[in-house]
Amino acid sequence: MDNQKEIQINTYAVTTPTLKVEDVLAHVRLIDQVKKSVMKENVHYGKVPGTKKDSLYKPGSDKLLIVFRIRAEHQIEDLSTDGEYRVRVTSNGFHIGNGNPVGQGVGECSSAEEKYKWRVAICDEEYDSTPENLRRIKFAKDKDGDVYQVKQIRTQIADTRNTVVKMAIKRADAALALAISGASDIFDQDTDDPDFTPANQQSTATKRKPEGPYGLFVIVGVSRKEGSTNGRGWTRFTINAENAETKEKMSFGTISQKLGEEAEGMKGTGAIAEIVWEKTKYGNDLKSIKQAPPEQKDPQPANPTPQQGNLDDEIESAFPRH
Repeated sequence: MDNQKEIQINTYAVTTPTLKVEDVLAHVRLIDQVKKSVMKENVHYGKVPGTKKDSLYKPGSDKLLIVFRIRAEHQIEDLSTDGEYRVRVTSNGFHIGNGNPVGQGVGECSSAEEKYKWRVAICDEEYDSTPENLRRIKFAKDKDGDVYQVKQIRTQIADTRNTVVKMAIKRADAALALAISGASDIFDQDTDDPDFTPANQQSTATKRKPEGPYGLFVIVGVSRKEGSTNGRGWTRFTINAENAETKEKMSFGTISQKLGEEAEGMKGTGAIAEIVWEKTKYGNDLKSIKQAPPEQKDPQPANPTPQQGNLDDEIESAFPRH
């Protein structure tokens, strides 16, 4: 029986007509046009730090399966062990027109993965009341490179079961979509899209409190005073600022050349500065200063929605219904 199967497979491989170069080029152009005309960045795909190619998100893999007229049937295998919920999903693809199998993709997910194993503590009381072996302090860096701490506690496995299954299906469908479309040279599949990041991990982590008073200010003036002590020269900067919220006027001092020049660079620009200072007997000693990130605005579409006629015709010609 095994020999008969092998003969059938070999016969199929020999008798199946190979694609011409023109067909391959048309296939590549089709995928590229689908990406440009149908998909949206950060919705269907997106750039993940540390990767060279765009990562395919679940909505993107769904679009590819629609384009190639593929329906997916899922087989879920429970691989759980004590203290871990893990599943493997096989996504079997079938052509919608004739029902023939066209390929499959496999994906796994586990409750022991970092983003599902831990969640942010709701409050200090919840963290303190959690046993030590089920809680931790995680250190991380924000986009500005500042270090902050996050108090986390272990997630209940039951709370992640549905997410684990959905994530495994997403990974299997993405593998299937890339396998049948040949789009792996355009998209990555090994990274997870943000839609499946647990809500408790998406919430803004409580940053470590600055070591001193903190506020948002507009720099209105910077002055310098030079002198020397024991033969060593110094420059003291005095920064005059206005609180961006209360309009309170305040002054800060520093002998740090770096902090002083940063303040001078923001003087008169209207930029909002994040300032941390320490109250001393000499006044407000400047500890750190940096420009606050600008407020994010919803991006406006650069181009109108493209016409779908040509794309539909190309899909129809490349993948006719049977």
